[in-house]
Formats: sequence, structure tokens, C-alpha cells
Amino acid sequence: MNKSISNILKKLKTNNLNNYVILLFIFVILFSCSKNPYTEKNELTLFMNKEQEQKIGDIQHNKIVNYYGGIYKSQILGPYIASIGASIANSAELGDQSFTFTILNSPIVNAFALPGGYIYLTRGLITLCRSESELAFVIAHEMAHVLARHTAQRHSRDILGKIGATIIGASIDSVVAEDLGHFVNNLTIARFSRANELEADSLAIKYLIKSGYDPGASSDFLSTLIELKQYRKKIGFPENDSRSVFATHPPTIDRVESSKKLSVSNKKITNHSIFFENLNGVIYGDDPSQGIIVDETFLHPSLNFSMHIPENFLVDNRSKTLTAIRKNIALMKIDVSSKSSFHPDPVTYLKNIWQSNKKMDLIEGLKINDFEAATGYFFTNGRINDYTGRVQVRYLAIRLDSRKYLRLIFISREDGKIFNDKDFRSIAISIKKLNKNDVEKSIPLRVFFIEIKNDIYSNELIKNEMEGKYKAERFELLNSINKNEFIKKGTIVKVLKYKK
Repeated sequence: MNKSISNILKKLKTNNLNNYVILLFIFVILFSCSKNPYTEKNELTLFMNKEQEQKIGDIQHNKIVNYYGGIYKSQILGPYIASIGASIANSAELGDQSFTFTILNSPIVNAFALPGGYIYLTRGLITLCRSESELAFVIAHEMAHVLARHTAQRHSRDILGKIGATIIGASIDSVVAEDLGHFVNNLTIARFSRANELEADSLAIKYLIKSGYDPGASSDFLSTLIELKQYRKKIGFPENDSRSVFATHPPTIDRVESSKKLSVSNKKITNHSIFFENLNGVIYGDDPSQGIIVDETFLHPSLNFSMHIPENFLVDNRSKTLTAIRKNIALMKIDVSSKSSFHPDPVTYLKNIWQSNKKMDLIEGLKINDFEAATGYFFTNGRINDYTGRVQVRYLAIRLDSRKYLRLIFISREDGKIFNDKDFRSIAISIKKLNKNDVEKSIPLRVFFIEIKNDIYSNELIKNEMEGKYKAERFELLNSINKNEFIKKGTIVKVLKYKK
């Protein structure tokens, strides 16, 4: 029996007329389960029909695109992804469900689906794929979530839970209407259950087989996600990233093993040359339009400023925010004011608009290179990684133009021995307008495929062909080739190069 229904039954009191109404409602639910032609299972989707699913997808689409930094503009890659999706839909006979494929301009590794057939892949995920079959598995997996109506199932389970929680004196209609309204109007990227993920994997493998792709690519890609988690831990990035694939599709060992068991021999479409051609030159990491880290300098050509970030800070740059952390010592967050209306002078902006609800110890105006600015601070108790205690919270507002402010929040520890204002000051005084040399240095890393001309050890190849930070770690992640591993002549590998 459905757990939500079971919980409702436990709350029923004997000899209560209201209970008979509830029981009748439950029986209606049970007999309203419909058979999904794609999963061949009876599924409870009573509280969200297909028209409502489409409405949710239509409304949420632009929000998703904006949240993840816009659409990645490529005349080659977009049509290529769409063609793989169309091929899977046709070969696997997936009916009349239409799909819209979007590549998000984000270095974050993720893929997900919205109701109504909206499928999203980040360029970060695409660069992680090592074959067209792996890419096809990701696409097929997200298509499976749509066809299995996992979002509608989750929504219906949530509704039942809420009805159970408010069973006495609550209006069932109001619970359903309120929850659906929240779903439609708020940004919702589902974290599906383990059972949903395994079912989507299983369906995706069936679609791969029918489409002629290598079903073994499923376990290969899921293994890569586990390698990605290890890479992030090694580099020092936090695990609780709400936008990453680990928040929406946790890559467990049982998913890898299950996909291996489901995979069978197949005629296997390879399309290696087409895959290499379409992915060659895709941006890896920061896009200059969203700001880019070059050595220890953050350059933002669109906003016309640069800023030095000390090497002991771990930086995470997103489309709208940059965060940097010096472990147990300091934490920094930077963004730009979102309002397009005219802003007053920096002191007034900081005091009355940006932080009007904060009582600061001191607010003062200042000049930083060519910019007008204001800063203020206060002390409180806070946390930075493993450190918990007294911290200073400092705000810096820098006027970029009459309508935009660069906003910096800097939190540093104080424990009687350490009060770290030095990092803040060095960062603040480095903020300046870009010069011609800065603009010329704003070049992104890109993924390129190269063929090994002669037998070589990977550490030598990394030294000669990889650019940017974390060369060895990134090479290992992109190619599943360890440091100092022997690579034979003719092998195709991914490397990273700076190129406009």
C-alpha cells in the first residue's frame, strides 16, 4: 500500500463521520491509478494531469535558463543534442510526447527535466561525456523521467502527505490547489527517489538498445560521476551544491551495478568522429561573459572591472555570484545589484537600500581607484568551515555606473589571536577598471580532442598539452587516465587549451 495512504489511515479515529468521507476519498484515489504505457505500471498521478505538467514546464523554462546563466550559444552543439534526442524518440517509438532540448551556459555538471518535455544539459556535463553513447544515455535518462511522469508522481505523493497531516478540518481542495500553485509559480527542480532514478536508468538503457547505442555507456557515465565527486573533494569544493548533479541525481554504486546488469551486447553506434567534431572547442569552466579567473585575477569584461583574489582562496564562480573561501579563516561573496533603477551615492545605497536592516558599527565613503565606494561592518557570531565563533561581517558597495553596484560581503574570524582584515583590504584596493591587456587576457579554456601521434606517458602529455589549473586532476577526470599511465599511439584524448 502507498505509504502516504497508510499514514492517513493511521490517523483515522473510530466512529467519526468524517472518516467515512476520507475512506471514500482514498478508495477513489486507489481506483484512479492509471497504467503508464512507457513503464507498464499503475501510477498515481491524480493531482497533476498532462495539461498541468505542460503549464509547469512552460512557466519554469525561462526561470531555469536564467538561474543557470542563460543558453550556451553554439550553432553546432545545440542541433547535435536535439538530433540525438530525436533519434532516440523515433527509434524507441516514444509516442507523441514532444521534447525541447536546451544547453545551459554553466560549468556546473548537471542534467534534468521539467514536466512537458523540457530537457536541460549544462555544458559542464557535456564536456564530461566521453562518447556519443554516454551523451545519449544522459538524454535518454531525462526523457525517461518525463515519460514516466516522475514529477507528477512525486507531486501526488506530496499532496497525500499534506492531506494526511491536515486531515481533521482541512479542505482537500484547498490543499491540492495551494500545492499546485506553488509548483507552477516557484522554481522547482525535482530530486527524484532512488526508485525513480533506477527506473529512469532502466528505461534509458532500453531506449539506447533500440536506438543502436552502446548500453554499457550508462555504467561508464555513472562511474564518471563518482569520479567527479572524488575530484571535487580532492580540489576542495563543498559537496552541498544545490545546482549540481549530486543534488538532483545522486550517483550511487547500486545505480552503476544495476546499469551493468541491464546492459547487453548491441550493434553499438559509435559516431566517434561526429562526437569529436561537435564537442571540439566547447568552453570548459568560466565563460568570460560571466567573469573569468586568470591566474589570481578575476576579470569581468561585461562589467568592466578586475579584482585580485589571493591564491589561498578557493573560488567558485557562477553566472551571477562569485564566492571564495579561505578555509576556517574567511569567506567572501560578490554579486551585482539587480535593480535597473537609478541608485544614489554609495553611502546612501549601503545604508538605506542594500543593508537597511543592519546596524553597522561604522559606514564610510571612500574612493577605490576609479570607483566611488562605501564600506561598513559589524561583529556577530558565525561559522566559517570548521570554525565557529566571533566574526566580522564587512560590506563593500562599489558604484560601477549610475544603475549598478558591485557588492562584496566579507566574513572573517576573530578568536583573540586572528582578526583577518588584511585579505579584505588587499582584495578591495585591487578592484579597478579593465585595461586593454586585461581584456586580451579574458580567454576561456576550451575542450579539444587530439590524437596521440606516438606512445607517451600521461604525465608528459599533461605537461605539454594541458593548460589552466589542476592539470593532472582534470586530465584524469576528462579521460579516465591516471597520472603516469602509458597511452598508446592513436588514442584520442581530451585536453584543455586557452582559446578565444
